[in-house]
Formats: sequence, structure tokens, C-alpha cells
Amino acid sequence: MVKKSPPVKDIIKDSVVIPEKKEESEEQVVPDIKEEKLDFVAHWEKMADLFFDKMPTVYYSIKEHIPEIKDNIVLIGIKNPLQKDLIESKKRDVLAYLRQHVDNTINDVEVVVDENIETKIKLLNAQDRVHELVQQNEDLPEFLKILNLSVRE
Repeated sequence: MVKKSPPVKDIIKDSVVIPEKKEESEEQVVPDIKEEKLDFVAHWEKMADLFFDKMPTVYYSIKEHIPEIKDNIVLIGIKNPLQKDLIESKKRDVLAYLRQHVDNTINDVEVVVDENIETKIKLLNAQDRVHELVQQNEDLPEFLKILNLSVRE
């Protein structure tokens, strides 16, 4: 004797899970503006490391002053025209990075010279500079020994 299997519609009904509808009283997740700001700051610092780390006159100023976004335009405030020229030489790279990592709707990057911006002057004495170079290349002390070089204070 052949045993009949259950109808297909009963099998499907048991295996399909219908998602429950959310009630209107449940909270909807709204993007937090603070998180977006932190995300922008993190990406701004990464961008500065990528494009301006070899330009100390611009690098420290950019890291210190986070720009604002107004009407999909990033407004970068800097202290002098030399910095403006250096930033504008990398403007396309900065814009591409920000579009890719922050917001694709960013239209432009504007550099505004504001001589009232306070900047920290980062001057390194010889010892600090050697220390910074050793962090970049651990073989430097051995190289200095081989060449019989020392750092004067």
C-alpha cells in the first residue's frame, strides 16, 4: 500500500516564515548626528595622513582645524596663502577621498584664508627630530654609529 504525502500547500505553509509587522510604537533608528561628525573627523584625519603628511606646513594645520560642511561644500580654513596653494594642489584627491569615504554628495572643497586662525607652532629641537626619525626608521641609531655621527643640543 502506498502512503500519501501531505499536500504541497501544507508543506510550504510550515516552512515559510512570515516576518512580523512592526508596531508603530517601536522606535525607529535615526542616524545620530554626533556619530556622523565623529565619522567625518576620523576620515578627515586619515585623509590628512594620506595626502599631507609630507607637507608639514599644511599637515598640522589641517589636523588641528576640522573643516565644516555647508551646502555640500567642505570649507577648509587655513592661515596663509602658501597653505592654500599647497592644499589646492591636492584638492582633487581630497574631494575624491571625501566623496568615497564620507558623503558622495559633496560638491566641492573650498580653501578659505583666515589670518585670525590660531595655530600651534610645532618646532622640534635636534634631539626631538632624531627621536621622530628613529620612530620612522629603527635602524637609524645603528647608521649614526657607523658614520660616527652625533646630535648636538
